[in-house]
Amino acid sequence: MESPLRRAPLLLLFLPALMAPDCLQDRFEVVMESMPDGRTRRTVTVWMTGGGESSTPPTATGPAAEDITTAGEQTVTRLEAVYGPGQRAADNRTTFTGVFGQNLPADLFVASYSNSGRVVTLRSALGESRMYVERMPGRTNMLELADSIQKAVDVLFRGLSAYVAKHAPARSTPEQVADV
Repeated sequence: MESPLRRAPLLLLFLPALMAPDCLQDRFEVVMESMPDGRTRRTVTVWMTGGGESSTPPTATGPAAEDITTAGEQTVTRLEAVYGPGQRAADNRTTFTGVFGQNLPADLFVASYSNSGRVVTLRSALGESRMYVERMPGRTNMLELADSIQKAVDVLFRGLSAYVAKHAPARSTPEQVADV
């Protein structure tokens, strides 16, 4: 009789998918507007997709195009710390607006990573030019990202090697292995 624990590693692979069938994600829309005095009006609209109550009704051809819910509490709290209270619309989107000088606030977060933005104004006898530069949140160090992927593959390969070494029949040549 086969032990039920023998299939436990396979179940562990599918457990995260069973625990989170709807992947909730905060969505952001950022609108920048130059003001005559050289400052910048920044409007951030935030909402969440992927589960919960939908603000758009199903159509005759199928479900709603996008399930929109209010953004996560942590996201709204961080934005309120920068902009003050936001305005919540009927479609569950919350909008925050602020006016800033040259440096823009760190207001967008993905895990522990935040954005960094700046508006540079260049003035000359010919006129004025404004340049907006922003590093969005996330893992932007490509070397660090490649290193973490390599480490994950190494862990997976070591586990697979250990499993094969434990469960594969002992054969001395590749031809003998092919005979199995």
